[in-house]
Amino acid sequence: MNGKFLYKDYVFTYNPEHFEIIDEKETAHFFAPLKGDVVQVLGRKARVVRGRGELFGQNAIDQYFSLWSYYSLEGAGSLTIPGGVSFSANFVKLKMIGESNPTAVKYEFEFVEVML
Repeated sequence: MNGKFLYKDYVFTYNPEHFEIIDEKETAHFFAPLKGDVVQVLGRKARVVRGRGELFGQNAIDQYFSLWSYYSLEGAGSLTIPGGVSFSANFVKLKMIGESNPTAVKYEFEFVEVML
């Protein structure tokens, strides 16, 4: 995986160890007599990027709160995923996962694409 994860002007110190990009379409299902199940594609839903990572070093908690400061900002920003995919997104979830190791902080995150 080439490149760094970026959100607005925040560069992730370490790329997330796992992430997924979810693309989905909204559909409507109904039953038509003598024809069976009918599926209608109504359009594309906003892309969702979820993942988890770990921050390391004596300042791991400071790194987490630096990331949190971007989570707490209002408004969407440019999200760039390694490999060059970039789109406007809102940072909608950030979760710290407690560990007993003071030099490592695990976290989970979620971004949702802005489609307008």
